[in-house]
Amino acid sequence: MAYGGHITGLSVIFSNIDEVDGYPVYGVFNKNDLPEFKLSDPNDCDDCHSGKKLDAVVNSYGYQEL
Repeated sequence: MAYGGHITGLSVIFSNIDEVDGYPVYGVFNKNDLPEFKLSDPNDCDDCHSGKKLDAVVNSYGYQEL
């Protein structure tokens, strides 16, 4: 690290995973807070394959209905 620090974990607002490359992930919210959340590979997404349409896109810019 540039300032001599050592990575001991990752801090996020929401995480659906508990670790990345052996580092623990500490989230304000986790999969227990949003039990219906699912992370899917875009090439193997059950909702995509069934033709389910998106209602909105949510990202760092906000919530945009489609």
